[in-house]
Amino acid sequence: QGDEIMMNTKAGRLKDSNMRRDARVALCFEEGYSYVTVTGRVRLIEEQAVAQADIRHLALRYDGSERAEQAVRSQFMHEQRVSLRLTIERVSEH
Repeated sequence: QGDEIMMNTKAGRLKDSNMRRDARVALCFEEGYSYVTVTGRVRLIEEQAVAQADIRHLALRYDGSERAEQAVRSQFMHEQRVSLRLTIERVSEH
């Protein structure tokens, strides 16, 4: 989404706890012997309307509509979710 990478997790998980303690994040994407590192700071969004919409969006993208809707109904809507928005500050190619 523009200059942000959107992620989502269940509230209270280690990822959530670590990012609350230190908002600096680095992600590494590799392909063969090449990789790209994206660094920046993450902001946490706890508003459930936003967090639930984000996890649904991610589930639709990665699992398709049938599996996504089933996961939303059976799991995600019963959880406190947190959206994580990583603002990209630097991209390094290696």
